[in-house]
Amino acid sequence: MNKQELITKVAENSGVTKGDTEKVIEAFTSTVEDAVASGEIVKIVGFGTWEKHFRSSRKGRNPRTGEAITIPEKNTVHFKIGSVFKDAIK
Repeated sequence: MNKQELITKVAENSGVTKGDTEKVIEAFTSTVEDAVASGEIVKIVGFGTWEKHFRSSRKGRNPRTGEAITIPEKNTVHFKIGSVFKDAIK
């Protein structure tokens, strides 16, 4: 499901216009992005938790040449699925 399909489905299920639904989804995603980027943990009970994680630099290999390289450190996002969501997809 892509973003437009999600907007259509949420609009149908909620009885709200597609335009308003798109604004809400945009606001939700930007709020989660901003919160996680600033180091906050975003938790929706039953659905899941987004958390910023730091990944240290590490050694790796270039798959084309086999040459040893150093993979730089970076921040990533970790999503942990909630129990209600996990039970729904079983």
